[in-house]
Amino acid sequence: MKKLKERLKRGLAMMMAAASIVSVFPSMNVSAASETAKITFAYCHDGAGNTIKYQQTVTHDGRVCGEAGDARTRIYADGEPAFCIQPGVSLHTGNTLRANASDTWNALSGSQRDAVNLALLYGSQGSMGSLPGSEDEKVVATQMVIWEIVTGCRNANAPYNQTDSKFYPSFTAVIHVRICGISGVSI
Repeated sequence: MKKLKERLKRGLAMMMAAASIVSVFPSMNVSAASETAKITFAYCHDGAGNTIKYQQTVTHDGRVCGEAGDARTRIYADGEPAFCIQPGVSLHTGNTLRANASDTWNALSGSQRDAVNLALLYGSQGSMGSLPGSEDEKVVATQMVIWEIVTGCRNANAPYNQTDSKFYPSFTAVIHVRICGISGVSI
């Protein structure tokens, strides 16, 4: 009986020691990154709750990006905000995209990728709280700047001047947001 008590004490002491050691290690969340993302959409609204719509039909390389009067939508990949880098290429609710598999992204120049990242940093993704307008207005403005960069309608190098305004008129009547940090971007 005495040996059993001693064994229990030792076992309990070892468990407590193990628990103490484990509690010293910093905790970290571990999750498996998904290789695919399911696409969903939500309609965009201005600060008054009105649906944001294309003000005129927009095309790029012969493809329609949005028809006049169509509602603007936000894109989500597995519930996280996402942005389009292929204006006019259809994407539908329920489509699945593979992570890090974008030939379009990889085909952009380094300057274009950097400029898109800056648009995200100073636009809705990185500066949401410091920009005026509704959350959706900020997302729509950021999307327009991204389209301008990836299509060459905006220089991908400072001062990031707009070189073609084909996307701009489709947004101007609704959006009154200034994306700070990218010179010349005022919508």
